[in-house]
Amino acid sequence: MKCDLLVRSAAQLITAIQTLVSRETPPLEASVLSITTLKAGTAFNVIPDAVEMEGTFRCFEAGLRDRLLESLRRAAQAVAGGLRCTAEVRTQWLTPAVVNDAVMSRIARAAAAVVVGADNVVEMPRLMGSDDLAYFWQRVRGCYIFVGSAKTDGTETAPHHNAGFDIDEGAMDVGAEVLVGAVRRALSDAS
Repeated sequence: MKCDLLVRSAAQLITAIQTLVSRETPPLEASVLSITTLKAGTAFNVIPDAVEMEGTFRCFEAGLRDRLLESLRRAAQAVAGGLRCTAEVRTQWLTPAVVNDAVMSRIARAAAAVVVGADNVVEMPRLMGSDDLAYFWQRVRGCYIFVGSAKTDGTETAPHHNAGFDIDEGAMDVGAEVLVGAVRRALSDAS
């Protein structure tokens, strides 16, 4: 954006963006659109001549992604234009949606039940995570699983993508056993 009302324009745009998901996503579909960085100016007494916003945008359906992206562009142009500014929306798609294959999910669930017991296998709701593994799944069936890895000694565990993240390394043995069991089941089902 460029103009002397940049900061106000950016604030209004962030507010407008927050309504896109709630107003334009069908109620039974999931999407996330968040501004996660905002950069403007270099000193407290200098009016910035540009504002840069970055964020994340995730959904499962390509059609919904295209509609929300068009709505984002319209909102940016409308807010900026209303304050005599200009706006440009640039996208960089990092990964497609991670979507588990139903057959592979069933196989992984059965393998996990053998390793940790059926009562310890929890089916998770769909999550908005992203992973480049999704590119492989455009060519072969796959399933994303989570292995509990929190410390069992009472030590507080930091979440993923955190500098303090640490795991109980015994979880790697569990993960390896589940993977081997899933591969064996998949191969026996294929024959």
